[in-house]
Amino acid sequence: MGLDQGDGDGEVDPYSLQLFNTLWKESMRADGGETNNGSRVWLHVDDQGVPSEVEVDKHVLVYELGVRYRDLLTLDPTLPLPFPAAILIREQALVVNLENVRMIICANQCYILSVPSDRDPYKPAHPTADCQFVRKLFSPHYATSMPFELKALEVALGTVSAILEAEVFRLEHRGYPIVDKLTTDVSMPVLNGVREVKSSMNKLLTRVQRLKQELEDILDDDDDMADMYLARRAKEKGVELPPQPQNLCRGVCRPPRARRPGSSLRRPSDSGSVTSGSAPERGLARVSFQDQAAPDQRGDAAARREGGRTRAAGDDAASESGAESFTSEGPARDADARSSHSSGHERRQRGPRRARSHVDPHDIEDAEDQLENYYVKVDAILRRLMVLSEHIDANEDFVEIQMDHRRNELVALDLFVSVVAAVFGYVAMVGGFWGMNLYNTVWQESYNLFIATCVICGGGAIVMFGAFMYVILKRKLMFITDSV
Repeated sequence: MGLDQGDGDGEVDPYSLQLFNTLWKESMRADGGETNNGSRVWLHVDDQGVPSEVEVDKHVLVYELGVRYRDLLTLDPTLPLPFPAAILIREQALVVNLENVRMIICANQCYILSVPSDRDPYKPAHPTADCQFVRKLFSPHYATSMPFELKALEVALGTVSAILEAEVFRLEHRGYPIVDKLTTDVSMPVLNGVREVKSSMNKLLTRVQRLKQELEDILDDDDDMADMYLARRAKEKGVELPPQPQNLCRGVCRPPRARRPGSSLRRPSDSGSVTSGSAPERGLARVSFQDQAAPDQRGDAAARREGGRTRAAGDDAASESGAESFTSEGPARDADARSSHSSGHERRQRGPRRARSHVDPHDIEDAEDQLENYYVKVDAILRRLMVLSEHIDANEDFVEIQMDHRRNELVALDLFVSVVAAVFGYVAMVGGFWGMNLYNTVWQESYNLFIATCVICGGGAIVMFGAFMYVILKRKLMFITDSV
């Protein structure tokens, strides 16, 4: 599969190319071989902090987690141009696509597809058990009293906002000096530098605005914030939480992969409790699943969710029928098991905005405070970009004024040269008149008349030049200020 050209000049977006090379090559391979069609390798982390690499078929995710095929499209790493930032609220999961963070969050677990690289946070990487993002999921710096889904979402928002803030700082550090230099040195290297700064700023501005708009849309709807409490909503509806990977479908445990000592992830102890610290004895397990679950397991899963799910109809099937790789439509039984919320809105489930919400503000206080906190941070990042944009525009306006002034000076110089040429043309005319049309009878006797003619013509030229300049300066046709 090739990449489309990003711009008209035939260049590919480096972000898209890095995303393609990192996620497509790594997530579609397991133990050195290609996975089954539609399967992908995820890093699964449960609510106790135990990580494991799992290979899950997309139909299983749609059936068990209540997500939609087009939700998986937003996480698809094979697309040449990645989807913009989105937080999709579903029946039993939050589909998070925030820059390099791509994950599915449930009330008791999360599936992580990509995270920022530990070496270079600006590039995506396949998640590992010891990566910094996974360790943050159970870091004491984040609120431990919130539900697991909100805590995982906070880690994603915190990571993305920190990366965006670092990018803005790096852009400011590179942009302000070269933009200020533009006022004194209008050369090709400086102009190319300003062009690169503006290009990077516009791309970053679009990403930040998209994230801000996503947070603002959720904050505007109390029902959306209430739906983010997945565990509470499942309890109110009498629906069991999504099963762990071992219960999704029949799988085979592969040889464990050791984790480095000192990890902050929790692990189950011999007594069944959860502890923190070094790597567990059994290490990191890679679990591979079949494309289809066993009939008895599928029946149990359907019975388990019978009270909490309603049947979804054809609009989802219509929107998903065109996807072929990661987003191709599954069997009809999977489509019938998904959520019945409106699918007209591609970002979240809410469809048309409800005129009035009946949600108690105290029930969504944690989610609202969390979203408002990161909304303020993203808004501050956006303001810094706007200040940089205004600074660039102000310097460009100043340079344009300077260019206009230089252009006026050239026009004035051209006018001055034209006046001088006209005066010398007058003198040449007199000389030509005497030399070509009159016979000189005093040529051989005296030069007095010749000298008198030259003096009179020169004096007349000077008088004409002075008269022209007086009229030009009187009417301010030279555009010359006092500072010149």
